[in-house]
Amino acid sequence: MKNLINRYKDADKQFLESLGIEYPYKHPGYQWKDNTDKDKYLILADLHEPYADDITLRKSLEHKDAETVIVVGDIGDYYSKSRFRKTRVVSFKEELRSIFLRLQWLSVHFKRVKIIKGNHDNRPEKKIAELFAGEIDLLILTERDVLARLISYFDNIELVGTKIRTFDGDDINVDHIWQMGDVIFTHGELSRAQETATMEYISKFLRLWKDELGLKNYSVIIQAHNHGALKSVKGTELWLMTPCSMQTKSVGAEYVFSPKMIGKPPTRGYSLLYQSKGKTDWNKTNFYVNE
Repeated sequence: MKNLINRYKDADKQFLESLGIEYPYKHPGYQWKDNTDKDKYLILADLHEPYADDITLRKSLEHKDAETVIVVGDIGDYYSKSRFRKTRVVSFKEELRSIFLRLQWLSVHFKRVKIIKGNHDNRPEKKIAELFAGEIDLLILTERDVLARLISYFDNIELVGTKIRTFDGDDINVDHIWQMGDVIFTHGELSRAQETATMEYISKFLRLWKDELGLKNYSVIIQAHNHGALKSVKGTELWLMTPCSMQTKSVGAEYVFSPKMIGKPPTRGYSLLYQSKGKTDWNKTNFYVNE
């Protein structure tokens, strides 16, 4: 057992020092508000580190009275591991370091942090699986979840999602869907020309798959990924498409300037959710866009 502990310490030291982080890691200390509102939630999404928008994040600190911040996917971009055509070299080490430091920033300023995975967050694992060319049994020799590894250094940050227990007792992780009270958070990897059409598709999907996903009754859907902003009521549901926290003029977003000339500029900002005892206040819950 002692040898195992020493091997773990050696691996941990190597990992942190590769990111330029001193080993053993020492948290810089908390700067939480003395009195926080447990019914107020700050919603951030699509930071795409190292391309996060500093203006959005500075403004979000005006809401440190929120006891919990929820990051709805894509805290990292991982341009270096994208399967799409790249135009320049970006350091994977620097990408990991920027995510680690952003997690530290969240841990310092907010009492509780919940993080949902987006489609960019598992790009390193996808790349590793691709390199192994189907030899899945070799994956046990690699880092299985780099975001979970980075989060493990912070006691007040939790990676959340949905687990489905299979008939043979195994688990399927649905990382892009998470329920809290009467809210379903999603980072669905889909886009439609009209934002309401995107939300309608997600709403229909959740209704059809509610039981299979093990979801409880809900009335609010909060979607990230689309870098847009929308608040709409449809029937018995409140739909909120939450803005992104990413810089447009960055390497990670260069695809928006392609000759295809599609899409529209991303909307930068954050959202505030107000929920008491599992029930959301529809009137107070809204998105806020940078001016």
